[in-house]
Amino acid sequence: MRLEMQRIYRRRRVIVALIFGAFIALLVWIIASIGGCIASINEPNMIENSAPASFTAKGVDPNKPPIPQINMVCNSPEAGASVMGIGTYKRGLVANCGGDVPVSIASVTKTITSLVVLNHKPLEQIQAEEIVIDQDALADIDHSFANQGTTLDVVEGTRINKIQAIEGMMLESANNIADTLARQEFGSLANYRNEAQKYLTEHGLNNTILGGDASGLDDQTKSTPKDLFEIGKLVHDNPTLANIVNMQSAEFPGVYNNGMRTIGNGNHDLLSIGYSGIKIGYTIDAGYNLLFSKPLPDGDVIIGATLGDKNLAYGLSFPDAQKYTTELEGKLKGMEPVK
Repeated sequence: MRLEMQRIYRRRRVIVALIFGAFIALLVWIIASIGGCIASINEPNMIENSAPASFTAKGVDPNKPPIPQINMVCNSPEAGASVMGIGTYKRGLVANCGGDVPVSIASVTKTITSLVVLNHKPLEQIQAEEIVIDQDALADIDHSFANQGTTLDVVEGTRINKIQAIEGMMLESANNIADTLARQEFGSLANYRNEAQKYLTEHGLNNTILGGDASGLDDQTKSTPKDLFEIGKLVHDNPTLANIVNMQSAEFPGVYNNGMRTIGNGNHDLLSIGYSGIKIGYTIDAGYNLLFSKPLPDGDVIIGATLGDKNLAYGLSFPDAQKYTTELEGKLKGMEPVK
């Protein structure tokens, strides 16, 4: 009996020891956990990158060229350009001041019209075709005059090569020629609008909205610096249009001088200091707008847009465009050229 009692007491001591040991271990774990939480609260998060050297975060292209930073300040419409974006063809958009809310772009619209026309048929066919000044074309002249738009006066029956027509609307910014060309190329302005919308969609230009004309007199044609930057790239991808926007002048059919006249580039102020177009636009509501480019020594091209400038104190020199172009050029000097 005594031996049996000793065995029972021995088993109880073992069980108690095991329970006590487990309790101590649990207590230690709780204290350690609380200490770890306190440490994580008092210290910044530090995550060690244990990924292999070849790992690339989602959305990061290891071959993408470095992008310089531009400190761009949005101005009120009365103080200067209210919306602006700038970048380079190879590096992409560097700075976008004003967000993605579309604003009126006035005659910068003609850049879209030119791209859509040149995309519609093979270049050889467009070079061989003409527009004819008919009654609808004469009505386009009256409409442009009535809305204080730039107009190239032509007489009924005049035949104008379609490349000349693009020169007339891009250099002289002739609203009547833009609408006449779009109508005769696509059958109507409504058909042009449908084709232009397809073109914009195909190129991902979803923040560009088309109004009712091809000239930009309708202030419902709107875009953003980001979309216009891409449109500027499309201009440089098209050798014909890239050459036109860089022309100082061109010959255009007219009433005098044996049926020809010289038209000048409205972007002449910037062309004279090394820029290469692209298009100036103005209406009272839209203000002064500019889609511009400037070639760089390494073969890249600066492309930018300023929109909504209501201040003409500096003429058509667009000081914001020059300011941020100069800043970007300075930052690019210390960078390796992009292949």
